[in-house]
Amino acid sequence: MTDLIAPRLCLLLAASALTGCFDPAPEVDDDDDSVGSTQGADPTVGMTAGETTGAATTGPSGTTSGDSASGTTSGETSDGTSGGEVTTGDDETGTTDDETSMGEDDTSTGALDDESPSIESMMPGDGATGVRADATVLFSFSEPMDAVSVEAALDTGTLGAVTLSWNDDDTELTITPDTDIPYAVGSSPLSVEALDFTVSLSQEATDLAGNTLDAAWTATFSSARRLSVSLSHDPGYTGGVVSNGVLQTGSGDDAIVGDHSDNLARRGFFGFSIAPLPAGILEFEQAELRAAQILVLGNPIPGLGSSVAIDHIAPEQLPGGTYNSAAIAALGAFSSDEVDNPPGNLKTMDVTSNVEFDYTNAESHTQYRLSLGTPTNFNSTTDRLRYNNEVLEVTYLLP
Repeated sequence: MTDLIAPRLCLLLAASALTGCFDPAPEVDDDDDSVGSTQGADPTVGMTAGETTGAATTGPSGTTSGDSASGTTSGETSDGTSGGEVTTGDDETGTTDDETSMGEDDTSTGALDDESPSIESMMPGDGATGVRADATVLFSFSEPMDAVSVEAALDTGTLGAVTLSWNDDDTELTITPDTDIPYAVGSSPLSVEALDFTVSLSQEATDLAGNTLDAAWTATFSSARRLSVSLSHDPGYTGGVVSNGVLQTGSGDDAIVGDHSDNLARRGFFGFSIAPLPAGILEFEQAELRAAQILVLGNPIPGLGSSVAIDHIAPEQLPGGTYNSAAIAALGAFSSDEVDNPPGNLKTMDVTSNVEFDYTNAESHTQYRLSLGTPTNFNSTTDRLRYNNEVLEVTYLLP
């Protein structure tokens, strides 16, 4: 056994000795001036560039400096040339100088606004007619405007004093006249010309970027005309109708309401032709029916009721079926006393909406019926009221 171990031990010792003989020799740097980044007498020698604490270390032939802020080191020879391998480390990003990526600037700017603003609309527009007294003028712009420049470029002289106001994003300007826009007035559409008003805006108006308006703007519009007309009654639609359906005789075209000694009831009617009213009326401002109460006989009020009621009815020539025709609208009391003879007892009733109703429905007339609550008291005595000088005063607006 001993004979086998001895030869093997000798082989192992010999192999070990041969391995030592072939170890590579230490690398020798022939450049005496070069200094590695880990050389020097300072205790930090041996640290890599990214591991230094920032304290400066001096080697035998050069200086190694550390940057406490960035954690980088650089090698530099005494003559200012690079010595050894210089590595730059970034504690936060972990990138070297060669690997540093350049980011884009955080500041972003939009394209410059060099487009001129424009007026998208104006109300009322150029050439508009029939503008109402309480109207405002509204400018709508294509983009937010510089309010100061717009107001300086605005001319509203024909409207008189005005108040200017803007919406929240300065794209709409409202011009409100301090007093109502006036109307031309008269009685005939053929003789009354509408009043014109002009609003203009020069190119000095600018948007928020200072771009001037694409074009100057001028608009002229006209206000409505206020016309008033007196319409006399139409005899064929005015008078008295007896309860038996015949036309009251002996009264001409006077409207009669009450009863007579024959104990038959009478109802009175006012009718007016509205054919003289022109087409295209914008608004009926007022229509008032007027009639004089005359020749009161007996005791119609309160004998036959507390008042004379008036109804708007569908127009029909007398007598027709007007006595019992359905009312379009009950208008209330036309008279509640027995006083007669004008001018002390002129009765009136506002029939504005009723005239407008008939006009809108293309009726030739507008007609009204008078009645008392009790048709007759059967006392064989005349108790009635009579009316004449009927007239319809109409005021309306026309472009």
